[in-house]
Formats: sequence, structure tokens, C-alpha cells
Amino acid sequence: ILVDTTSANVGVMLPSASLGDSKIYNVKKINAFNTVIINTAAGTIDGDNTRNLTSNYESLTFHSDGTNWHII
Repeated sequence: ILVDTTSANVGVMLPSASLGDSKIYNVKKINAFNTVIINTAAGTIDGDNTRNLTSNYESLTFHSDGTNWHII
């Protein structure tokens, strides 16, 4: 998922971890402005409710175990 934050902060909602079982998503910020705020409909991301991308070209890859999302 390429996220353009030129105009403002942008939120990315991962699906519920139970619906995303064994799925992998990559989220990448494609410019230097603002912040990408990543959260999930249900479950956590490595024990947290949200993750932020603040640097140009920063990315995170998420994998669901059926209960929570893990950064890999």
C-alpha cells in the first residue's frame, strides 16, 4: 500500500487480524511530508494499537497470525 501524505496525515486501517489470517501487507510512505498512521480493526500490532511512519520511503510489513498483526 503506497501512501501519499503530501496534503495531510493519512490513516491506514488493517483489517481485523482474524479476517487477515496468514495475510501479509506492506505499507510504504512515499514522500517527506506528514505522517502515516496505521491501526487495525481488531487485534494489535506487535502489542500496540497503532504504528506511525514519519520518514520518506519508510515502510513496514505486517503479517497476521489470526489474532494479532506482527511486523516482519
